[in-house]
Amino acid sequence: MGKFRFFVLLATLLLPGSLIAQHGTADNGYYPIVYQGDTWTGIVSSLDPTTKEISLLYTHKQKTVIFSGVLAKGYRLQSKGNKDTQQIVASGIAVGARLRVYYIPNQTSDEGGGASPFKAFNNNLLGESRDSKRRVNLIFLIEFLPEENDSRAGTVVSTNDSTREITLAVTQGAKRGNFIGVVVEGYRVKMKDGSFRDLVVSQIPAGTKITANYFDEMTGPERTTAEVHRIYRVQFLAFPETP
Repeated sequence: MGKFRFFVLLATLLLPGSLIAQHGTADNGYYPIVYQGDTWTGIVSSLDPTTKEISLLYTHKQKTVIFSGVLAKGYRLQSKGNKDTQQIVASGIAVGARLRVYYIPNQTSDEGGGASPFKAFNNNLLGESRDSKRRVNLIFLIEFLPEENDSRAGTVVSTNDSTREITLAVTQGAKRGNFIGVVVEGYRVKMKDGSFRDLVVSQIPAGTKITANYFDEMTGPERTTAEVHRIYRVQFLAFPETP
């Protein structure tokens, strides 16, 4: 498979609505010789295109668990021929995506232990690590999982640049209330000329109608004290009329 472009394109994926057990065991298949079957399922909360480090979070019963790993030099994407999945693959990995990663824990390099640890693929995916002492979860396979839409549509009441918060007035049936979400770091919006720039929430005028796609995360010393709605996509529906 050709090089996979690893970059943040936050406006292309929908948020998963339900989570499954975060740590699991892989099904039978052709895997690297040293692989012991470890998988981890969660929502992408951060990624670094330069170091290829990726973090997944799993929230359950008011507790958030974070998994961190590094993509192997020649990591693979698992696709079952689904058209939507192919489109997602073409767009890149994004914050808010739900993934299952297959990884080898406690690795000090991309060597994986042995002269040809990825022999099952008939391909050596190895590459020397600059820091041989650091131990990481080495991810060699990524599976995109079905996406569902968890979102709130409403009218912007206020914004706060220091906290990156957006407050929306929302109506659900006969109920009215406010929804407060925090925009993830690095979220970018596409400009008319095709370029991208960081979203400055204070530049969204009050009265603007938007849809905010989000995932929930627990925060605090042990990530058990408060729930935060992390907004990873903003869809502009209508701007307020100017006099």
